[in-house]
Amino acid sequence: MFEKIKNNIFVLSLLSLFALTGFLSWKLQYGEKEEQIDSSHIPSLLASDFTMTQYDQNGLREYTLDGVHLTNFKENTPSTIEQPFLTHFSIDARAAQIDWTVASKHAFLSADRELLTLKEAVHLIKHDQDTGKTTNLRTSILYITEDGHRIQTDQFVTLLWDHHQTKGIGMIGFPYQNQFSLLNEVKSIYETP
Repeated sequence: MFEKIKNNIFVLSLLSLFALTGFLSWKLQYGEKEEQIDSSHIPSLLASDFTMTQYDQNGLREYTLDGVHLTNFKENTPSTIEQPFLTHFSIDARAAQIDWTVASKHAFLSADRELLTLKEAVHLIKHDQDTGKTTNLRTSILYITEDGHRIQTDQFVTLLWDHHQTKGIGMIGFPYQNQFSLLNEVKSIYETP
């Protein structure tokens, strides 16, 4: 009889061990799993009809950036901007006049705010107060760096003045100095008034 009880305990122990092993393997395969949320698709910042203003150390406006929508997903990723409109003001401390403006359909603002990339139907307007001439620049992509002191693109560019038109591929410009240099395949057309 003692032998029969011993066999029953052994069989019961084996069954318990198999049941425990089966339960653990089921739990690992089909058990509750924590759902991880992909935070790259959840915006950390949303703004509509916004204006961002940058001031210099003297409290004068350097630029304003307006847009219809601003979306940022993570701290270290660029913000996306729909219908951006950037206004740069004169660097002359005596006058707070608009120096140049640029607009496009879309833009990306780097996390450190050092690079603004404008895309699709980019249109820059620079009015020279001294000469009275207005420069119109059109391109598909424009990179603005150094707080607006330098702009550049590797795309096709058209520069328009009253009676002069210049086209080319690639450009480096310094809007405050009214200097725009086309880099490749430059063609100019002059019209007499």
